[in-house]
Amino acid sequence: MLLIHQAINAIGELVLALTIPFLWWLIVTRRQVRFDRWLGFFLPPVQRTWLTTVIVVLFTLLLAIPLPLIVDHGILATFVFNHRGFAGIPAALVYAIVGTSLPEEILFRGFLLKLLQDRFGFLPANLTQAICFGAVHGLLLAGAGNWLVTLIIVLIEMVIGYCLGWLNERRSGGSLYTSWGIHALLNTVSALIALFT
Repeated sequence: MLLIHQAINAIGELVLALTIPFLWWLIVTRRQVRFDRWLGFFLPPVQRTWLTTVIVVLFTLLLAIPLPLIVDHGILATFVFNHRGFAGIPAALVYAIVGTSLPEEILFRGFLLKLLQDRFGFLPANLTQAICFGAVHGLLLAGAGNWLVTLIIVLIEMVIGYCLGWLNERRSGGSLYTSWGIHALLNTVSALIALFT
């Protein structure tokens, strides 16, 4: 039942994450580039990304892995996976790969960053999308009652968002696959920690 629930959530989040970018593309950019390519769904140049990707993965893992270990599991989205063990792995993978990381990458790095970058340049655009990325995670935790934990998570998410945006635009030629892979890895690790704790 958890797998079905996560699959339905994933589809819903993907539809929501694609709606605004699709409408913008349809009205403004359609004649210039295909929708999938405009969002960044193309392979990155391999020779420029592998070492940088490894460094960013290690850095973001160092930031993200402690969170589920030090934060009350009840306030995290991975709470639904607590103590489910091996039986929860399929649902956790759907959650991590399709239900959270893909919609977030589409919305923040695929749409918002690229849209703002065209108008204001890379640095302001990347800072803005990173702040928005952190703020959304903060809003999801706002009712948790612990403002310090929420602030720490927001700051960590902002740094991760900035790193992912930088990696996409500066090392992956605008491809979304690099950040999606890293984001999916981070969310998978968080879900696996919840499954077995």
